[in-house]
Amino acid sequence: MKYLLVNSSKINKIGYNRNSLKMEVHFKNGHIYLHSEVPPSYYVECVVANSIGKYYFNNIKEVFPYQIIA
Repeated sequence: MKYLLVNSSKINKIGYNRNSLKMEVHFKNGHIYLHSEVPPSYYVECVVANSIGKYYFNNIKEVFPYQIIA
């Protein structure tokens, strides 16, 4: 998984694996969410969004399966 540090008030970094379609979201509060079945276009749209947090919460968090891993 490759990680990208992002400029967000709530999210520290986002990891994505194109082969497994897994997306890992590291929050500044220490929580880590691992999403599955995330298409590449959603990852790209998220990391280039004007508000990364807003995009994540509106388009990814409750749409794709996830588990809280930390």
